[in-house]
Amino acid sequence: MSNYNKLDLQVALGIVDIPERQEQNEYYLNLLKEGNLAIIAASGFGKSFTLGLIMMSLAIKNSPKLLQYYIVDLGNSALIPFMNLPHTADYMTFDANEKLLKFMKLIEDEIKERKKLFARAMAQNFEMYNQLHEDDPLKAIVVVLDNHDVVRELEFDFERFIMRLSRDGFGVGIYVLMTANVTNLIKYSTFNNFKKRIAGYLHDKGDFSSVVGRMTHLLPEIKGRVAVKLENVNVMQIYTPFAFENPIEYVEKLKQSIKEIKENYTGLLPAKIPVLPDIFTSAQFSEYKQESPETTVKIGLCVTEVVSVDARIDQSPYVIIGPAKTGKTNLLELYLNQLPATSKIFLFDSSAMELFAYKEHDNITYIETEGTKKWADELVDEILDRKAKFQAAMEAEDVSPQSFYGSLPVYTVLIDGMDSFAKKVVKIRGFEEVLKEACEVGIQVIVTVAPPHVKGPDQVSRFFRAAINGVVLGDQGSGSIFAVSSKENPVFGQGLLFNSGSYRRVLIPKYLKEEKEV
Repeated sequence: MSNYNKLDLQVALGIVDIPERQEQNEYYLNLLKEGNLAIIAASGFGKSFTLGLIMMSLAIKNSPKLLQYYIVDLGNSALIPFMNLPHTADYMTFDANEKLLKFMKLIEDEIKERKKLFARAMAQNFEMYNQLHEDDPLKAIVVVLDNHDVVRELEFDFERFIMRLSRDGFGVGIYVLMTANVTNLIKYSTFNNFKKRIAGYLHDKGDFSSVVGRMTHLLPEIKGRVAVKLENVNVMQIYTPFAFENPIEYVEKLKQSIKEIKENYTGLLPAKIPVLPDIFTSAQFSEYKQESPETTVKIGLCVTEVVSVDARIDQSPYVIIGPAKTGKTNLLELYLNQLPATSKIFLFDSSAMELFAYKEHDNITYIETEGTKKWADELVDEILDRKAKFQAAMEAEDVSPQSFYGSLPVYTVLIDGMDSFAKKVVKIRGFEEVLKEACEVGIQVIVTVAPPHVKGPDQVSRFFRAAINGVVLGDQGSGSIFAVSSKENPVFGQGLLFNSGSYRRVLIPKYLKEEKEV
């Protein structure tokens, strides 16, 4: 490990017998010079074992700062122990659809970015680029794919991805180590990208010629006994990483070796591929990074980046629309319990009174029908007071309305059920204009509505129909407020967060009442 901080991608794989010269020499794999490797052999003849040998050999010689693995284990999970190497960014199995899809995009984006870097540096390949940037070299990325045979069974075109990766990755320092049981399940355009090939014992003897060339004699049924192409096709015995008597001893020694490698490395570990949790509650927000450190009220997790996202409830009017039982009240409650303790909060409940428990909270004013007119008058006073303060601030210094009103104490109106709210304020003349002015002076107005109630003829309904900020939960039907095609409708538990007309998909947590902070 003396050159641990200098990239070394050469590995001794075994001893090759060269009878025509009466020699037995070490056989080397050098990813930097030779690129991708394909190992073809019948089940149970050491393919996964050989992948493990390569990964361990490279991990011992290279820092995780310079070498990174992505393991795609589509076989019998033989590569699970290697997920604990500090070099392993992530480990994926056959049913990890979300992670595999994100992995594909991540690698494709990495290839594009590296090509741009090479063009700016006028470097022809990975090796040259790192020679020109010795103080800040790129990592070598090794994609380890065990059991290519089943890639066609995945729900997406992973086979095409492997073809492009094995073609374009080599030149930019991204290599593929691949195993398969047979060759006829590998596309020629893919297999042709693997110049380095190893053939183990094969049931179909005709496969040998397509892997390494014509053989003068057959391989014996011995684990680790393989054929490789030198000047001729020669037989090799694969090394073992350490001596062992049985599979259990091998696994125990392997775990210990991996543990030692991990303990000897104290630097930053490679970032894992972010995936959404199967179950997500408000209590789990602290487990995820915030997209913005300035976020105060979060809506959930961005489904692509898996970071907590600002709900942007300061952009009012803010409409949460969705059919019954899609989580509108849950989202309102989630927002309510993240508002600062110093906030002025005014709550209008729905006819179902799901938020009635908040009537007893000190900093929440729970408004019933008979208190609506009094609140409306107080809202007008609050608007006038804010306008007066802004005018005074303008005379003292140059300040924008947005920054000034954003600095005032939070004043939030939460309305569960636009239709029931409209009935409460229907007799208040000019109330649509009051709501408009409230939003202009930084008062947050948040409302939930079911699609059948969107098209009301009243002034309040007209006001909220013009909203460009909010959340879509499910199908809007004919009562559409936000422009989104039906095929983009979110599944249950997710929402489309709209801000000024554009949207992003988010995973919304179930609010846990025991976590409330108000």
